[in-house]
Amino acid sequence: MSFWEHVEYLREIRNLTRKELSSKAGFSIASISTGIARGSYPSADIAVRIAQVLCVSVEYLVTGKEGSKESVLTPEVKKVITLLSSLDSKEKEAFLTLLEAVAKKH
Repeated sequence: MSFWEHVEYLREIRNLTRKELSSKAGFSIASISTGIARGSYPSADIAVRIAQVLCVSVEYLVTGKEGSKESVLTPEVKKVITLLSSLDSKEKEAFLTLLEAVAKKH
């Protein structure tokens, strides 16, 4: 998978639109489509901001691997990602609603 394929995968799992991602990371929404079409990478500062919004390392976005200790994709997060990818849209929405309610209490 390419940088942008990793971004798209994680963006969908986190239930973010391209517009929300670009707004939170501070870059143009057109950059996603352009990056995908060209197979290019964003500038380093934008890659860092995207990684922060998606809660992963830049290394993961570039390589798909979690080689560093600082990687945010813990075994628990991997289990949640796997679970979410197996759910249909209604189940995914219900799970995310429950997760948001729990997060607000903590």
